[in-house]
Amino acid sequence: MCGRDAALTKARIEGSELDVCPACVRFGKVIATPQAPRFARPQQLQKQNSEELLSVVDDYWQRIRQSRERLDLTQEDFAKKVAEKHSLMQKIEAGSNRPSIALARKLENLLHIKLLVTIPGSAEGLNTAKNKSAGFTIADFIKTKKET
Repeated sequence: MCGRDAALTKARIEGSELDVCPACVRFGKVIATPQAPRFARPQQLQKQNSEELLSVVDDYWQRIRQSRERLDLTQEDFAKKVAEKHSLMQKIEAGSNRPSIALARKLENLLHIKLLVTIPGSAEGLNTAKNKSAGFTIADFIKTKKET
């Protein structure tokens, strides 16, 4: 409800089921604490050190598919070798799901290809952009309303 970035709990508030932060759960009745999804949104950038960031290349899906085919592996066999679900590997090869940094490293080692690139620059700029919400939340509106 408030837009706070915190662990969410499912609660029934005025007849609606919502995922709310611990502070907003007091407005309703707790239904359940949701489990974190197994395949959360993949991490596109990761700090390597204070000055550099890692990112997965844009044509990752083509490189992965070509290397897998070169090794004469089916998608199912490939998924077993990587120890990931077959459906995830299908989505990655289709280009609809970008692999995480950890999975990209695993794929680089198995396929002997380059999937990660270093982005030189300030890591501080990324952290402030990630923490600062681009949109206007209800909490921002409430704060603005109270100030006036």
